[in-house]
Amino acid sequence: MECVLGRFWPHRLGQVRHTRWAQRLSQKLCQAIHVRVDVIGQRPSTSLTVFNHLSYLDVLTIGAQGPVVFVAKSEVSRWPIIGRLARRLGTLFVVRDCRRDLVRVGGEMRAAVQGGQSIVLFPEGTSSNGRQVLRFRSGLLEAAVQNEWPVTPAFLGYRLDEADASVHVCWWGTMTLLPHLWRLLRFREIRATLCFGDPILCRDRKELAQRLHEAVVRLAQIPQREIRFRTAEPARESILGS
Repeated sequence: MECVLGRFWPHRLGQVRHTRWAQRLSQKLCQAIHVRVDVIGQRPSTSLTVFNHLSYLDVLTIGAQGPVVFVAKSEVSRWPIIGRLARRLGTLFVVRDCRRDLVRVGGEMRAAVQGGQSIVLFPEGTSSNGRQVLRFRSGLLEAAVQNEWPVTPAFLGYRLDEADASVHVCWWGTMTLLPHLWRLLRFREIRATLCFGDPILCRDRKELAQRLHEAVVRLAQIPQREIRFRTAEPARESILGS
């Protein structure tokens, strides 16, 4: 992992070029980990998209689909491997319970959007096993309210043919990173599904958080129906092709 990051580390790139570099790196790492991605719905062109959060793999899976800027809690920057990767992907880090830092990151989000970039948030604030969508925190949604940005709700799910994705792909609770990653690399294929909903515009951040949460819960039911009737042919929108 460190070797791959070093090889593809960009030098003196502008912000937009950096996010495109990050997309290419995410695609290469998804190939290395054997991730195939199916997309349901239209990938948004709006300024801000929110996802449920399942694993460290989420950043690569989402980032491979298009140039985006992620926002993450400040603790992530200090994690081994993941923190290094997040920093190189241009992630914005925030101290979640600090009002002043929320304002600071809100300004950075606004600058990124004005520069033509898209922002991705994980408002659950932590990862889960995917069996439910946790309550959404509303703090970082203040930037959307202040700037009148429509926010797109999106659901991310994983599945494995030979094992339980909630244990072997999702990373949550007291799971240890390196053993989990080692087991993950042994699977022949990891199937990810991204399902996008309709943008939501709201002038109250707590109401916006609730409406987005409800939308993501609804979206979580769609991949199950789609997968049930899907043929065995390769997905047209897989980032790895046939």
